[in-house]
Amino acid sequence: MRLAKHFIVAGSILAIVLNLIVAGNSGAEDPLPTAKDSSHLKLSADDYRELLDALAAERKHIDELEKEVRELEASNNKLAQSQSAIATDTSQTQKQVAQIEKTLGQQLGPFQFGDRTNSLLGQHTFSLVGSVATGFGYSQLANTQ
Repeated sequence: MRLAKHFIVAGSILAIVLNLIVAGNSGAEDPLPTAKDSSHLKLSADDYRELLDALAAERKHIDELEKEVRELEASNNKLAQSQSAIATDTSQTQKQVAQIEKTLGQQLGPFQFGDRTNSLLGQHTFSLVGSVATGFGYSQLANTQ
């Protein structure tokens, strides 16, 4: 990883230097530098400082990106653990529901459910035909005899 960083930084510096060289030669008639033009190709102290500042900024940016990658990997690991825990919980819940359904099917089959209800509440039949009206009449004579 460190070697890759060095290649990236070296490539950035090389690109900057080549841009400076091309920018310096853009107005010249002869694209190849000669011995007397060699002073023109030398970097000034300000240019060198700018390159070093650019290099430092690139290193800082690379470090920030690596930090983000580490954070994302940690978050991804946490999510994977949560997902496996949820999958385990879901499978256990499905097993428990299947077991309860099986138990209910054995103890209270479709025909036994009505029988058990009838034995608990008794058998009642209600039928409504036509219009329905209710009333209550109380007779003292009927109750005293």
